Amino acid sequence: MSNILPLIIASVFGILTYYNVKQIPYRTVPLVRRELDKQLTIMILIQDAFTVITLLPIITLGFISLNPNVNQDPLANAEFQLANVIAVMFYYLYFGSPFYVYICASERFRQQLKHVLFVHRFRPFTINVNQIAPQIK
Repeated sequence: MSNILPLIIASVFGILTYYNVKQIPYRTVPLVRRELDKQLTIMILIQDAFTVITLLPIITLGFISLNPNVNQDPLANAEFQLANVIAVMFYYLYFGSPFYVYICASERFRQQLKHVLFVHRFRPFTINVNQIAPQIK
């Protein structure tokens, strides 16, 4: 049942983010910062929705497994194991999702990724020689 804690935390911060978004138009902040706040808010809300989608199946199956009558029928046990494998695959998506959410939701993050992958990659590599020359008398 340790999967419930991330879901609760993400939901609470998602709600707080939603209320914060409603307050943004009433604040006097520069337009660039407002745009960055908007992108960050979209990223957090999408991440929270993805957290709920990926963690809810494993939490549900965890509660179902507490029922002692589930494992008595072999067919029901096989169906439960199949559902458990699918839920675990969704659970692993939870850990890889932030990268893809940030790529899809943030223009700034995409620009930084392109810069790191393409500009720094093809820049010529230089070796700085940092040696002290001996003094000969």
